[in-house]
Amino acid sequence: MEFVFWCVLWEESSTAAVLPLLKGVVIWGNYMSVCFYHVGQSSRACAHRLPLRGHPPLVFALSVVSSCFTGISFSVLTSIEMAAVPLPLTTVDLRPPPYALDALEPHMSKETLEYHWGKHHRSYVDNLKKQIEGTELASQSLEDIVKATYNNGEPTAPFNNAAQAWNHEFFWLSMAPNGGKQPDGELMSLLKRDFGSFDNFVKEFKQAGATQFGSGWAWLTVADGKLMVEKSPNAINPLVFGHVPILVADVWEHAYYLDYQNRRPDYLSTFMNELVSWDAVSKRLQLALQES
Repeated sequence: MEFVFWCVLWEESSTAAVLPLLKGVVIWGNYMSVCFYHVGQSSRACAHRLPLRGHPPLVFALSVVSSCFTGISFSVLTSIEMAAVPLPLTTVDLRPPPYALDALEPHMSKETLEYHWGKHHRSYVDNLKKQIEGTELASQSLEDIVKATYNNGEPTAPFNNAAQAWNHEFFWLSMAPNGGKQPDGELMSLLKRDFGSFDNFVKEFKQAGATQFGSGWAWLTVADGKLMVEKSPNAINPLVFGHVPILVADVWEHAYYLDYQNRRPDYLSTFMNELVSWDAVSKRLQLALQES
């Protein structure tokens, strides 16, 4: 569960000045998000997720002295559905998966998560921070860094680490304990519309992952109002093509080799049958359709 404070800035104001005003919220979940909008601008200025995972339930008082900041108003969105759309951080930071590292066993081992998240993902984030320190990129969101450094197909140095940092967090958020099975609602309807049946979609998705030569990713995306399966090599993701990803499977060997050795198709079958968070995919779909 994630609670979100939406802070609407009616004048240009420093987010650094606003953040200290937030003394907290009753937290029983993993994260609190503080999202800032500048009225009159077309897009979100920035969003901060404050990781609280690992702490006991904490009770804070929300204290806002708005008179000190002319034109700033605060509102709390109580819709947990809106607050919990599982998307990567906008900042260049490492946060843990939204479940314990052993929570996906026996389908994905704790050892795999310790290496994959604790070492591989961490190194992408650490290396990216070093690459962008002191540059204009340091003030941009992670998604914007990915798009900018892709550089129209001529990637600059930070691209691989930026894209891999984004891809990996999106991957963790695509899974859940007791996942798999089948989706329902609008997601299922659109899968049937665009692939003929749910089984056809699963077959196409697994084939995309199994046939991605070398390292890469298999994606379910929204493009021009339709669902489509894509695969991409190395760090490349659909963001750079203007598509909206709603599901991903990591097919780099380090994602599955400790548990499945060279049996990538078995890993992909288990991913679809036991690990996919259809709740996460459905929420991403709704957001993608709203923004299209």
